Amino acid sequence: MNELVPASQWILQKYFELEKKLDKHLKDYEIAHSIDALESFLWDDFANWYVEYLKTDQTQIKFAKELYKQFVITISPYMPFETQALWEGFFGEKTLLANYKKDLGWGREYVIEYVEEFELIKSVVEKLRSLRGLFAIDPATRITVYSGSQLLQKYSQYLGFIAKCDVKKFNDGKLYEVKINQANSFGIDILSYVMDRVEEINKTNKEIASLEKQIGGLEKKLSNLKFIEHASVETVEESKENLSQRKIELENQREKLEVLNDKNED
Repeated sequence: MNELVPASQWILQKYFELEKKLDKHLKDYEIAHSIDALESFLWDDFANWYVEYLKTDQTQIKFAKELYKQFVITISPYMPFETQALWEGFFGEKTLLANYKKDLGWGREYVIEYVEEFELIKSVVEKLRSLRGLFAIDPATRITVYSGSQLLQKYSQYLGFIAKCDVKKFNDGKLYEVKINQANSFGIDILSYVMDRVEEINKTNKEIASLEKQIGGLEKKLSNLKFIEHASVETVEESKENLSQRKIELENQREKLEVLNDKNED
C-alpha cells in the first residue's frame, strides 16, 4: 500500500468525508447543503490548510494534483462549464468531462493512519492566531515559541510559514504556557510583543465590563419564562449559544488581564 505524509492523509480523509456528505445530500434532495459541503472542503480544508502545507513540502505536489483532479470531477455536475475549462486547460485532457466515468475507488490504495498529527498542528496554528488577536499582536510580527515537542520541531518550517513563528527548544525566562494535549505544549514570552501594557490593561478592563453586562442581559433573558414560551426554538438556541460564547470570551479576557498584571513578568 502507498504512504502519504500526515497532512496528505488528513486532506484525503476530508475528501472521503465530502463524498459521503454529497451522497447523503443527493439522496435527501438537499442540493444547497451539497454546495456548502463542496465550498467548505475547497476553501476551509484544501486552500486554507493543505495548499499552505504544500508550500513547505514539494514531495506531495503530485498527490495534491491527483486529489484536485478528483475534486474537479466530483464538482463537475454542479459547475459543468467551469470544470470543463479546468479539465482542458489545467489537466490537459481532450475528452468531454461530462462523459468521464468517475473512479469510485480512487484513493483507497493510500494508508490513512496519522490524521490526528496534522489536526494537532492545526490546533497550534489556531491557538497562535487566537493569542495574536487576544493580545493585539500585529499579524505581521514574527514571534518565537519555545517547545521541546518533537511534533512542533517536525513542523517548524510549516509553522514558520503559516503562523509567522520560529520554534526554539529552550528558554530560561518565564513564559506564557499553552497546552495542546498531554504530550505537546509551547511557551511564549507574550509580554515582549505587547506594545503598551497600560493601554492594553485599560482596554481589557473595558472589554471585561462589556462582556459581563452582555452575559447578565442574556442570562436574564433566558431565565424569563415568557421569552422561553413565545420565542422560536432557533431564537432560544441562538441566545444560549451567544451566552456560551460570551462566557468563553470573558474567561479569555480575565486570563489576559492576569498575565498583563503579573508584576513578575517585568
